[in-house]
Amino acid sequence: MSLKQQDIFLQAMEFIIDAVALSTEGESRADVGIYLMSLLVADQREELKSEKLAALKQLIEMADDVSR
Repeated sequence: MSLKQQDIFLQAMEFIIDAVALSTEGESRADVGIYLMSLLVADQREELKSEKLAALKQLIEMADDVSR
């Protein structure tokens, strides 16, 4: 993955995590965030290691917990 692609990937992940964190009380966006992350990962030319994917999912779930 080129440096530019990494930068775009990180910006997109930051956007997803921010959007999940802004969900209102009683509303969970974790599933949508994980779905968007899976689309983003599928768009990459290189496959991410399962440990990194698990960590990204955990970040999204933590962001969802912050909003509650």
